[in-house]
Amino acid sequence: MKKLFTIVALAAALLFTGCKKTSDFNKYLIEDYEYVQSQFEKREVVFYEAQITLNGSPVELGKKAQPASVKEVFQAEDTVIFVNRDFSTSEMKVEVVPGYWLEDVVVDPYDVCDYNDALKSLLNAEGVEVPDAVFVTLRKPLGPVVFDNAFYIFGSTKTNFVAVDAKTLEIKNFDTVEGHLKTEVEE
Repeated sequence: MKKLFTIVALAAALLFTGCKKTSDFNKYLIEDYEYVQSQFEKREVVFYEAQITLNGSPVELGKKAQPASVKEVFQAEDTVIFVNRDFSTSEMKVEVVPGYWLEDVVVDPYDVCDYNDALKSLLNAEGVEVPDAVFVTLRKPLGPVVFDNAFYIFGSTKTNFVAVDAKTLEIKNFDTVEGHLKTEVEE
């Protein structure tokens, strides 16, 4: 029954966002979210962010730069739930901590495009320096600007954090010196 619910949820996400969900990361994110909901069923569960560790840098591996592990952050009222997932074994470890996660904005895990589509968008963008990083964070950025969508933040270059909008797949550069969003690639 749970598998049927997951399939229906993934199909609904595809229908509403226009993004396919094929990567292991996105499948595990939905699975982990539903698991946390089942463990805290009498409380509202929200998802804040995922910190993805890749098997190598997109600069080195291109489209083969895939998630090797992930740490996800969920909140159920006065409890923070960390889910750590190893992609090579599918092993999931859950850590439950009393308290509040105050460093983020809620992200709807059903309303984000697939990791593979975000990576492809980044690698195919003209004039964009691809960060040589092995970490990607899915979250809504904090700061003076309010964002409607979450971003896959692929790391930083010398002057920018390079991110892919997790709904529109547009490339965004966050200026690390000035602290503002650059909407166009600047030379």
